Amino acid sequence: GPGDSLIWDLWTEAHPVYNQERAAYYHGADWAFCVLHEFGGNDNLRGDLDDLVARVKAATTDTRAGRLVGFGLTSECFGYNPCYYDLLAQLAWQPSNVETPAFLDRYALRRYGPSSTREALPALAALHATVLGPSPGSEARYQHRLYPGDMGDAPSPDQSLRAADGLRTALKQLLPLATSADGADTPLQHDLVDIARQYVTELCNLHLRALNDAFGQRDLETVRAEAQALRNLLDAQQSIVAGDRRYRLADIAEELKSDDPSPGDIDRWLRDDGLTFAVAIPGIIDYQSKDIDELLRCYYRPRTEAFLDAVEHAFAAGERTVPREGLDEAYREIELAWVEKGPAELSLPPSDALPSRAIAKALAQLRDEECLGAVRALFAPRSEVANGGFEVGLRGWSVVCRGPAQADVTEQPGGGGKVLRLALPPADEMKTCQLSQALQVSGPFEVSLRYYLEECSATANINLRVDAFNSRGEKRVQAVYHWGGANWDHWNRPPSETGGFWSIRKEVAGEKASWHDLRVGVASDVDAIHGPGTWAAQAITRLEVSIAAWALERDANHVTGFVDDVSVHGRP
Repeated sequence: GPGDSLIWDLWTEAHPVYNQERAAYYHGADWAFCVLHEFGGNDNLRGDLDDLVARVKAATTDTRAGRLVGFGLTSECFGYNPCYYDLLAQLAWQPSNVETPAFLDRYALRRYGPSSTREALPALAALHATVLGPSPGSEARYQHRLYPGDMGDAPSPDQSLRAADGLRTALKQLLPLATSADGADTPLQHDLVDIARQYVTELCNLHLRALNDAFGQRDLETVRAEAQALRNLLDAQQSIVAGDRRYRLADIAEELKSDDPSPGDIDRWLRDDGLTFAVAIPGIIDYQSKDIDELLRCYYRPRTEAFLDAVEHAFAAGERTVPREGLDEAYREIELAWVEKGPAELSLPPSDALPSRAIAKALAQLRDEECLGAVRALFAPRSEVANGGFEVGLRGWSVVCRGPAQADVTEQPGGGGKVLRLALPPADEMKTCQLSQALQVSGPFEVSLRYYLEECSATANINLRVDAFNSRGEKRVQAVYHWGGANWDHWNRPPSETGGFWSIRKEVAGEKASWHDLRVGVASDVDAIHGPGTWAAQAITRLEVSIAAWALERDANHVTGFVDDVSVHGRP
């Protein structure tokens, strides 16, 4: 009963449990609204300020939440995203008095001082509209093992482009405020490093996606160009990180040793348990991932170079894939050397230059505006589906495959032209595949395609997925139409149960060894399930249309099928 226990709702800001039917406000027990925010020591710049304020206020004004007695922070990472955590401190005491615009005004004054407040506010506004809003900064893919076509949990290209635009605007606004008189150890200098790191991270993820797409399309010239772009970006990231003592392993180790003069082998502990899990817990290697100077130069960078070399070698040998086993062997050698031997290069002495000067120099050498423009041209939303019949291979599609998943173009079963083939073998490991395009939308539309299911186990399927976004980049609708076996995407759920969007899920005809025609009106389906006017109220301006395959990673689940003639068009 009340007072006998305290239940922590650990991830209330994203996936609350208290208001779900099964929890029933914890049946009268005391509970706390907890913010998890970031997993695994990740250092990306993110956190939707408006959404956080709305969720806290919703809980504290909910008459059924009378036993809400606490507010907690359960994050797995500290020392990053100061604006987000400052807001958390405000919400912990007087949530009813907190409004995001007024909070940002006060934050700019406290963070940067009276002389810089006016100039800093447009920078905060740009971050608020993107990475501290609906377009969170993404985790750097180079901080993990790389495989062709595998983008991990990286967001859509449009999300990364939005984030990059906001970050670049903030940098242009804040860089002129940094002066030598203030020194290197100031909130402004630290924030500039974090904003610049995230900006380069978004560019890295975008260019890596472009490289993966070009590899799948057998475009050697683009693969080589994107590989060079990635190398240039990593050079810039190394320059940015090296100028800040917070991101230098030698300085971190020195501080830890000063706290305990006999801590054992603290250097090795940092390289393993503290930063990578490479030996300590290899099953979740890089669960922790950070842009630390030595880690970036002597661990992430060598693995990235091994990946780029393997991709170019596969082209030279006429191969369409890069065996994961060979990459894993190369990666493991690098990882073990990092843990057991330490950095191959000693830390450089701290630079006398301000971090802001290192940032300005790195971005100038990078020619970041051209770098951003190149990927914008590739990934900007289109007015119609490109290459929906797959007559020119996978050109026009962004392809993400995880594990042994395969996506290629082949001859239609029974003849009749080229079609997309998706195959997930019965290997008991994570395996998914998704091909997507971003499209502009301004009115009613329908999506159509043809599909053919060759074989499928009980817990696997191929599906059409349509994600719909408003002008702020917020995902407002997720619609999934699947054929084959079971699908575990969100069923017909409201935003309060999905993390912010309306979801629908419909099973369509799944008979094997025959072609089926599918034509769906997402707007009408959403309204039929969630009520008239639901779609119109979302003010949708952009779609991400995807063809995907999924199989549960156990019990030899598998699926193989074909898709053709993907089209989005106005309602006749």
